[in-house]
Amino acid sequence: MKFPTSLIERARDIHSDRPRHCFNLDKVGGIGLKVPIKVDEFVLLGNVNVYANLPGSRRGIDLSRQNYVIYKTATSAGSPEEFVLLSTKELLEAIPYSDFVEVSVEVDIPKNETNAFGSYKTIISSSLSRRGERRNRTRVELIGTTACPCTQELIRTYLADISENASIIATHTQRSIGTLDVTLKEDHINHREMAEIVEESMSSPTRTLTKRPEEVSLVIDSICNPKFAEDVVRDMLFLLLERFSWIPDDAYVFSSVRSLESIHKHDIYAERSAFVADLRRELERDKSS
Repeated sequence: MKFPTSLIERARDIHSDRPRHCFNLDKVGGIGLKVPIKVDEFVLLGNVNVYANLPGSRRGIDLSRQNYVIYKTATSAGSPEEFVLLSTKELLEAIPYSDFVEVSVEVDIPKNETNAFGSYKTIISSSLSRRGERRNRTRVELIGTTACPCTQELIRTYLADISENASIIATHTQRSIGTLDVTLKEDHINHREMAEIVEESMSSPTRTLTKRPEEVSLVIDSICNPKFAEDVVRDMLFLLLERFSWIPDDAYVFSSVRSLESIHKHDIYAERSAFVADLRRELERDKSS
């Protein structure tokens, strides 16, 4: 059944009514929209959240206008970054009663590795106010391997008492989830380079397709490069400052690791969040001490 257009035009727009309690709302919108997103040579299915603030004088948001902007922009944008930037601009035009909008897209992006078939989760978001204030956020999550240096040292000490021939010292290893998140005012940071930083900060990477020689190499690499979760978080921060030296001091950074422990019934977690200026001061203080 097609609802008559004339009835729609005659019906009262409930969304524009005055609410019973006239509180302003920070964010109203749709979450979990499935949208095709272009990433390099791929067209991937993105998970999109779209928000706008709502004044206390209005009962509801125009969700159909939000969704229309999202799907229209997705067909023309050439990257996740372009998608969120264009969407926020058009949303402010489509929803004149809002003065703040935000769009985020989550997508699993294939890694640039021959026959590795790996991926990393990426969340690209952008917010925009009518005053022109913008925040661009890039977040990557990637699974690597960490090897425990504490247990390795205990085993090393034990083997030294019973043998002089031990070369590669065993320890327990586990998959670890590394997260790196950067928010800028002017631009988005490159998500592929961020993913490389997360992976390089681990004891060793993980791979989907491996044969025995590759598996041996990954295990040896991990054992020869033992790290705590705390070490990985600090390495990610150091590499970020080193490779993205242009990042302004007012950029905000979040770094975390969750170690899915192999011999414990609990996981290990470490994180740090700070403005880049604070991280640079700490690094300089460490160099001078």
